[in-house]
Amino acid sequence: MKRRHAYSKVSVVLPVYNHARWVKQAIDSVLAQSFPAFECIIIDDASQDASWEVIQSTCQTAPEMRWHCLRHDANLGAPASINQGLQLAQGDYIAILNSDDVWDAERLQRLVTLAETQGLDFISTDVAVLDADSHPKEQDEPHWVAWFEGLKQDYADQQDFWATLLRGNCLITTSNFFFTGACMSG
Repeated sequence: MKRRHAYSKVSVVLPVYNHARWVKQAIDSVLAQSFPAFECIIIDDASQDASWEVIQSTCQTAPEMRWHCLRHDANLGAPASINQGLQLAQGDYIAILNSDDVWDAERLQRLVTLAETQGLDFISTDVAVLDADSHPKEQDEPHWVAWFEGLKQDYADQQDFWATLLRGNCLITTSNFFFTGACMSG
């Protein structure tokens, strides 16, 4: 399924592998965005479950959207799928959403505004831990939450991103990445 339009301010790259249970929620969270100028590049990395069927049926519910859906014949791994999506991206900004994650409906609007008003090339957002049914489960992960909160506090105290990153992976997941297309060429 391929539908491309002339201009999209944001390219959303959504790699998928065996997440039939969650991929509809991920796509729905993209569709719910208040920021309308985006394309969605979905790459199914040869899922062995019903992910591809879920992708196709979910995308057909919004034919007016700018979809670019691809399916690999063999599993290449998440980095290869993300890199392929990045190569296809046409937007001024790129956001990655993993297929078992969801976004707040205002996310893209807030990030575009922040990037443009402050001249930022890369933004990493906060994350919340969800269970398999997409409900908050931070109480089930007290050690992880304490570790992550410690990294956030380290950054707040030091204001040195690189030092905090060396102390621990404060970026956590590619699903919280938002960056300019220019980051890809530099």
